Amino acid sequence: QEVRAHEQAHARTGGPYAGAPSYEFERGPDGKLYAVSGEVQIDTAPIEGDPAATIVKMEVVIRAALAPQEPSGQDSRVAAEARAAKAEAQTELRKKNQEEARETSEANQSVDESAHSRASDAYESAESLAFTAIEAAFNAAA
Repeated sequence: QEVRAHEQAHARTGGPYAGAPSYEFERGPDGKLYAVSGEVQIDTAPIEGDPAATIVKMEVVIRAALAPQEPSGQDSRVAAEARAAKAEAQTELRKKNQEEARETSEANQSVDESAHSRASDAYESAESLAFTAIEAAFNAAA
């Protein structure tokens, strides 16, 4: 009963990342089979190229590993591995966000410089036209 409850807690909490429970049985003195151990395979692989999805997945894996009332040593190891993978994904996501922010800032700076250059050119062109108009008016008056 306890073995089944333990493994079913992993399976229920692990969602799409947990397999079905498997059990080892022994025949008791009464001739009945009893589950004496079991396991649930949990997918702990990071999601390649998507640190945000990896973080969400590792949170599920941690909850699944620690779902039973009395997690085993193996359960604790799986949770620790998932915490490490989550921390790595968080670092990767931070770097990715910083890189995107830097690229956006550089692009904005380039746009600002381009707009400034066009405005300066337009001002110089308008100034030249105004000077030409004043010169033409002066010559016409003379």
